Amino acid sequence: MRFAVFLLCISSSWTFTIVGKHAAGKEALTGKALADYVNQNQQLFQAGFNGNEDVYKLKLMDIKYLGTGPILEEDFDARDHWPQCPSLKNIRDQANCGK
Repeated sequence: MRFAVFLLCISSSWTFTIVGKHAAGKEALTGKALADYVNQNQQLFQAGFNGNEDVYKLKLMDIKYLGTGPILEEDFDARDHWPQCPSLKNIRDQANCGK
């Protein structure tokens, strides 16, 4: 068991070293430069650039919507908060969710 934990620690540190080596000193890439970088550094798929970057940026939400939301409780159970609601105690059939 100790040997397995030791191997896990070694492999994790090796992985973080490789990731850090690629990320250190790199500027944020966008557009065609990002697609080219992805294609040069992996062979799983072919990244492409469609040139509509400015159109997508116009559709982003304004910063006024990025305010802080309400402070949420650590532990919340709707059954305790609304005990008079019988439907909260039922587990519904979710077999077709996502279809």
